[in-house]
Amino acid sequence: MGSHLADVWFQVTDLDVVSGSGSTVTTADGTEYLDFTAGIAVVSLPMCNLYLQDRAPGRTPRRRGITLLHELAARGIPLALATDFNPGTSPTPSLPLVMTVACLSLRLTPSEALAAVTVNAAAALGIGDEVGTIEPGRQADLAVWGVPTHRQIPYWPGADLVRAVVKRGRIVLERTAAGSGWA
Repeated sequence: MGSHLADVWFQVTDLDVVSGSGSTVTTADGTEYLDFTAGIAVVSLPMCNLYLQDRAPGRTPRRRGITLLHELAARGIPLALATDFNPGTSPTPSLPLVMTVACLSLRLTPSEALAAVTVNAAAALGIGDEVGTIEPGRQADLAVWGVPTHRQIPYWPGADLVRAVVKRGRIVLERTAAGSGWA
């Protein structure tokens, strides 16, 4: 990750940048833009949005901090989703639950949510040439879901739908439908 940050730093300094926040860059002439040319990834944390909503007592929380996923995607920027699993802002280890929240609150399709936690997430981590898709030459890290189609993964929030986990082409976890609660 350090080399990616160095690449970003050199590219940003070459633009005569006077300020920057996240991936927003302001140049000396006052132009503000999103700089994704240096491999900066957009990773949305939808569970953080839920946990960190407006907390004023006595009123319905106001939505805030929602990543503009559709607007970024319209510009060709690949988007990733993550849990940000930590005790302060997102005590949620469930990536399928993140997919559900992204579909419900951010209006992603199940296909967009699946791409955001697989191929786009791998690219955001700089390991897209090793993992993120199922194809020859890749590491073969994958989960086998107990649903007939990927579109049903976000349909079952909180359900443990994993039937098998494969790491580097080897099964490291295998469950049968019998006794698991799956039909």
